[in-house]
Amino acid sequence: MIRRDWAWRWSPAIGPLTLTLRFEKTVEPTPRAWLSKRPNSPYAIDAPGVFVGPARDVRTERIYADDELLCWARSYHSPDDESVAFDARTLDALIDGALGPFVWDLLDEDYVQPIAAGDDAASLARYLEGDETELGAHYAKLFAPLAVDARTAKNEDGVLAAISVAFDRWHETHGPQERPRVVHVACPRAMPSDWTARLRAQHPRLLISIRWD
Repeated sequence: MIRRDWAWRWSPAIGPLTLTLRFEKTVEPTPRAWLSKRPNSPYAIDAPGVFVGPARDVRTERIYADDELLCWARSYHSPDDESVAFDARTLDALIDGALGPFVWDLLDEDYVQPIAAGDDAASLARYLEGDETELGAHYAKLFAPLAVDARTAKNEDGVLAAISVAFDRWHETHGPQERPRVVHVACPRAMPSDWTARLRAQHPRLLISIRWD
């Protein structure tokens, strides 16, 4: 099967660009153990859970792995052909169910900008082989930011309450399985940002930007 390289939608900045696949906690073997046994890998183990590509310098691709995720990281340098081919084979195996269900996110870590995302293997397959124009329209809609005005909040609970109300209104015009991916929150100037940890605990894939007014 012919599929694009996983970084095809990225206009390289400093990076890194990351592709993160999150698996169910009970998966066996673990993603790290599974990756370490993949045949013909150009990646070498650099540290526990860190696999580095053959360049061994700033251009080097890396894969981070633990018991629940695999995360590819790539700089703005063009990757070597061997790593690209291995990545493709590995993603094909994962799409075919090698480690069971997963969700995935493609993120420009330099600008904290989402590039693509999906909630299952089929959506990753579509990203790698689907129509580019249709995918562009899909991701533009997916990552349309939800604006939240919490400037009248008196404390962190007030900020979270304003976000909850905005989420409820958002769901009135979207499917029950859909969720905001990006939220822009306007807060009072003196408001600390500790509430973001509580919000991320509930929505770990949510991207949050804050404007203090």
